[in-house]
Amino acid sequence: MQYEEALEYIKNIEVNLGSDYSLRDVTELCKRVGRPDRKIKVIHIAGTNGKGSVGTYLANILMESGYRVGRYLSPTILDYRERIQKIERKEKTNTADINCEERKANTTDINCEERKAALLEQMQSTFAKEEEVADCLTVLRSICKQMVQDGFGQPTAFEIETVMAFMLFEKWNVDIAIVECGLGGRMDATNFLINPYLCLFTSISKDHMGILGNTKEEIAKEKFGIIKKNTTVVSLKQDFSLKLLEQTCKEQDAKLYLCDTKQIINKVFCLNHNTFSYLGEKYVLEQNGVYQTENAALAIHAAKILEKKGMHRITIPSIQKALEESFWYGRFELLLKKPCMIVDGAHNEDGALRLKESLEMYFPEEKCIFIVGMFRDKAYDKVLEIMLPYAKRLYTVSTKGKRKLDAKELASHAAALNQDLSIQSCDSIQQAVRDAKKEADKNKNKDKIILFGTLSLIHEIYQEVL
Repeated sequence: MQYEEALEYIKNIEVNLGSDYSLRDVTELCKRVGRPDRKIKVIHIAGTNGKGSVGTYLANILMESGYRVGRYLSPTILDYRERIQKIERKEKTNTADINCEERKANTTDINCEERKAALLEQMQSTFAKEEEVADCLTVLRSICKQMVQDGFGQPTAFEIETVMAFMLFEKWNVDIAIVECGLGGRMDATNFLINPYLCLFTSISKDHMGILGNTKEEIAKEKFGIIKKNTTVVSLKQDFSLKLLEQTCKEQDAKLYLCDTKQIINKVFCLNHNTFSYLGEKYVLEQNGVYQTENAALAIHAAKILEKKGMHRITIPSIQKALEESFWYGRFELLLKKPCMIVDGAHNEDGALRLKESLEMYFPEEKCIFIVGMFRDKAYDKVLEIMLPYAKRLYTVSTKGKRKLDAKELASHAAALNQDLSIQSCDSIQQAVRDAKKEADKNKNKDKIILFGTLSLIHEIYQEVL
């Protein structure tokens, strides 16, 4: 198959088959390609929020320490190939745009558009190549066809993509792979893994309740289903699930290491230059958001455990350098300087609470212009309830696909929660951005524009803004 044909193949499976929360078919599929997962050290990440940020920090720490890293993630924002990445140290040809000392001294001089383009170009260089994707899917299509003839089910798109990731990791001869759960943990397609090198748990909160459970404790139980016998576990210390986590690790003879966020001290937040101390060392984050210190601390903690397990090239300087240069889009990300425009992927209750905390920290006592789009199966009423007290004006946009929520319906829900707020439903993200900029211009661009909700809108936002 050619690349476009391969994309059409996987899209048709996704549309016609959807999801299947069983490990039988994905395990068989991986077996038929030689179980590449058994030849690779794997860091398996589960959690509700923060998987992308923690995965980025940890991948960059390992890369900066001289390791070749494979990464498998979802959902994708920029490109289909983004879900499978090879991250290794390369000579930087344009460090002025990527690691500029001048912007640290005066963040108001940031040229966000130029720098973002450089960062995105650097990131896209890690994506799997089109011919690699096409070659893998050609092989997997044939195997899937044979599996159905042998009485197995047709593997889902996510199952095929998961196996494709391991095929490429083996081809690339990665030193270690970072693999994110797509949904939950216990029955997630990534959980055919037999012996993960490390299991890593980010923040756990309410999301996908129809599948994972109605309480945080039920959801945590599903997440902890990735813990295997004699593995090593690193997790954020979360009081509501600590007893269950300790019990699960004891049952599996797994070693547990906890990242206690109370040990994060000396936090100073400034757009594109945030500092904190953890376990006696100072770190700088370009990544914005109050919650990023927790994500970074978890990655630091995991890196220290990896060093103890034998990855001795990891050092404090390599951790510090990697964190300072890490970039992960859509997380309280500064898109424009004037007017100040920030995008954040807050799409559930916990995400909204963390966004609220960041607004209070970076822009205290200010009300902002909001642009929001949500999926129907998310707790959009709860998100709006949390965020609307911080809104000066609200623009709603429609989402797409089976889970879409119309802008007018979202605006109606917002109006029911705050009848005094000026609310406008928009035909497109382009219209919303244009109208929000005009509104900010009335106040000499002193207003902040905050775009939040589903991550699926970020690609459209990039096309409009950059």
